[in-house]
Amino acid sequence: MGYDKYKTLLSYRYGQLKENGLWNIAMRTIRYTRRYFLISRLIRYASYIIAAIETSAVLIIVFSALLILLPIALVLFGITVALSTSQYKKYNRLISEDIKNKKIVVIDAKKGYFRRKQAYLNNMARCFRDEGYTVFVISRLFTADRFLVAKKAENNIWILKLNYFFILKKRLKTDDIIYIY
Repeated sequence: MGYDKYKTLLSYRYGQLKENGLWNIAMRTIRYTRRYFLISRLIRYASYIIAAIETSAVLIIVFSALLILLPIALVLFGITVALSTSQYKKYNRLISEDIKNKKIVVIDAKKGYFRRKQAYLNNMARCFRDEGYTVFVISRLFTADRFLVAKKAENNIWILKLNYFFILKKRLKTDDIIYIY
């Protein structure tokens, strides 16, 4: 290391520092750190891009499934509505024969009527029937009772769907109805 390469004392000291082994170690560390940060940024940006592509693919799959299933569901809903409304007149006539000059008890069966776990509800309906009432058991579940509008369970015991009960309620005198929830 000669003095002729440097013009000032400061540049001479800087040259001495650069030729030192510690300087080389520090410069390599800085270089690798910069590469690490660059690589980590590239990986982060790549993960953002991959997440966006995956999300858009999932959205495309869900949207196409909705485009396929929604019309099918609407058609099935329309068929169900048409079938149930076509049966309203039939059940209006049958139920009106059962409720002539009788009081009505409405029991809410949240989990269906024809289940073994509903023995209390079934016995309560039979007791009211034996007392001379017409019993309407309101069923909310299609899967539990499997009918569209109404079903006669026993003599003077009717299982009704909730929507049909509100249609039937318009025809009944509300003073003669006892509600049990």
